[in-house]
Amino acid sequence: MSSWLLPSLSDIFQRAEALISGSFSRHPDPRHLQLCEQGSCDLGPHNPDPHPGPAAPSTAQRQIQAEFEWQAALAAVQTLVQQHLNIEGTESTQGVVLCGPLPVLSDPSDHLATWVFVADALNAPLGLSLQLGSQLQQGDRATAPALQASLVTSVPVLDRDPLAEEQFCLVLTPEFSVVLVLGQNGLPGFQFSFDPRVIQMCWQALLLRVRLTNAHYATQLNRLFELFAPQVLDYRLVSEFTRHFTRCLSQRQLELTTELATLEAHTSPEQAAARLGTAEALAIGALTEEPQDVALLKAIAHEVRTPLATIRTLTRLLLRRKDLAPDVLKRLGIIDHECTEQIDRFGLIFKAAELGPQPQHHPLAAVLLDQLLREGLPRWQRQAQRRNLRLEMQIPEQLPRVVSDPQMLDQALTGLIDRFTRQLPAQSHLNLQVSLAGHQLKLQFKARDRDGKPITATIDDGGGCPGKSRSKSLGQLLSFQPATGSLSLNLAMTKNIFQALGGKLLIKERPQQGEVVTVFLPLQSDLAR
Repeated sequence: MSSWLLPSLSDIFQRAEALISGSFSRHPDPRHLQLCEQGSCDLGPHNPDPHPGPAAPSTAQRQIQAEFEWQAALAAVQTLVQQHLNIEGTESTQGVVLCGPLPVLSDPSDHLATWVFVADALNAPLGLSLQLGSQLQQGDRATAPALQASLVTSVPVLDRDPLAEEQFCLVLTPEFSVVLVLGQNGLPGFQFSFDPRVIQMCWQALLLRVRLTNAHYATQLNRLFELFAPQVLDYRLVSEFTRHFTRCLSQRQLELTTELATLEAHTSPEQAAARLGTAEALAIGALTEEPQDVALLKAIAHEVRTPLATIRTLTRLLLRRKDLAPDVLKRLGIIDHECTEQIDRFGLIFKAAELGPQPQHHPLAAVLLDQLLREGLPRWQRQAQRRNLRLEMQIPEQLPRVVSDPQMLDQALTGLIDRFTRQLPAQSHLNLQVSLAGHQLKLQFKARDRDGKPITATIDDGGGCPGKSRSKSLGQLLSFQPATGSLSLNLAMTKNIFQALGGKLLIKERPQQGEVVTVFLPLQSDLAR
């Protein structure tokens, strides 16, 4: 245990293990699902060694395993938040998130009061955006819906504090509460708990940090805890979390096994732990014996997205401040937009690299396409306006649901529009028309120049187009346009992405219409066929 005065969250879990039986988990176990189905809210302790046999797992193996568990648990919590928060028709705070060293949950509607515990050196240039709604002083849990949404709150963590070495997320909502910790107790490990006692102990440890650095805000944080105090959880919610959690882990189990073998073969455990950022992407490539350029692309995509995500997080913290000039806020908004666009682009490239050149099964669900399109249209129009283009969309008032992956579909459409607009001449007009086509929904893109004439050959397959600057193929996945410096998925991989999403991408030349790009997506009613 650390000699620091205040316990880390990993320390608290260690104490809870001795005091409270069956409240936490270090590693995923099939028994979790069984326990949940039997009505137990607790995820019981078990053998922490997921690799039985004479050879104990190395530090590098434990670190990779813990990282995968952490990411899977965050994805599961994100799903619970999206499914169970009542955010329609209200602008009030619906819960609180304490996390560090960076925000880990996406809350575009700003219905979660988020407190980010960051290292002192990182926090200093940001200042503190500790501005909670004034209504925190009123009422009890029943008044929580009347609260105004809070700003992101930045709390400094001193350099010597062991909390600075952990990644954690504590979530309190009216429906559920959970704490996740990725840290070390002698060895790397991931732990989580739904037990109200463990959550309260972790909350108190974080509250002590606030009292140490910003004592006058401790009362406000205490008030949030009273409003969203953790309750004994319905076992069905724990079961739901466990299903999401184990599904995410099972999807990467083979990659994990290959990754561990690759790291152990080429580096010492200590070197492997230090090189996880690039090595993770490279090792996953060995799973299907993919070419080195594909594995390298995964590593590059990972390394590009990580610093961009940090820049975007810091930018959004600054955007919350009230003392910045309008022109500064405008420039920060541009930075945020550019970071988001590039994160999504490289996220799509990374996903394409995972899928590989052959179509693979991808988990699909019902999607409200009209909502996805209407929310994406302003972003796509700004994307077109930056290139002096005009984008319009015709969409029926009511659309049936389609079967796809909403996040990946949004990224795929954004990537397709980006590829389209990069190759159009200035002042062109791009039209997106949405309509029914039998048991499918059809999204059709057509482009015309400033004189209203159809434009042909807007989507280059990597071999170049007559009369245009030729694109160059880069390996199996990418094409590069030297004239513009644009890097994008090649046509084959773009089609593969849409096929993985349950749809189909077609590109045809038509008389009097020019090039027509069409995306077909299956309707929800077609899922059972």
